[in-house]
Amino acid sequence: MNATIPVNSQWLNPADPTHRPTEWSTVPGLRDISLLPQAVTRTTIKPYRRDGKAISLELQKGIIRS
Repeated sequence: MNATIPVNSQWLNPADPTHRPTEWSTVPGLRDISLLPQAVTRTTIKPYRRDGKAISLELQKGIIRS
């Protein structure tokens, strides 16, 4: 839990199956947490995308929405 970062819920897609595992809905400490999956390849990290916006986690800057 100490590795979570709060973001505006409008940035997320509730219909996205990776948004939140269904099992988390029964755990009070997890039910309001969402996943922002970023695909990782050998050369890049692809951001989470929704509505034409990209959300990524950068080491120095934190969460970036562009």
